[in-house]
Amino acid sequence: QQPDGGIAYQVGQSGSRPSLSAAGLELLMMAGLYDAKETRRCLEYVRRNITAENTRSQHDSYTTFYAAQAYHQLGGKDWAKYFEERRRRYLREQNGDGSWTYTGWGSSPVFDTAIAIVVLSLPYEYLPIYQK
Repeated sequence: QQPDGGIAYQVGQSGSRPSLSAAGLELLMMAGLYDAKETRRCLEYVRRNITAENTRSQHDSYTTFYAAQAYHQLGGKDWAKYFEERRRRYLREQNGDGSWTYTGWGSSPVFDTAIAIVVLSLPYEYLPIYQK
């Protein structure tokens, strides 16, 4: 973990990455470390650096996938704000054929559409892993 609370690509590397920080936050929370110092620091980094609108150059679908899951686990105002902003963006950017296409690592219409569907379905908690 970096001094700013974010996560770098590998040990010894400087510079936090929003996409990896979102993934790290989700993993810390899935491990049950909700109140750990590392989780709180990472959450503050994510709050400062990731919004539904600013992920375009940061492996958009990958970042959104993990940030949305982490915010969903958090619940409350963080989740409500992030989800509503992201939902509006998804509706605005959906392609005419119903798919989504973004940029970044692993991006493709199939991957991006699958991530969009998972994120949009989070409030319904269809998958057991997302149930509270």
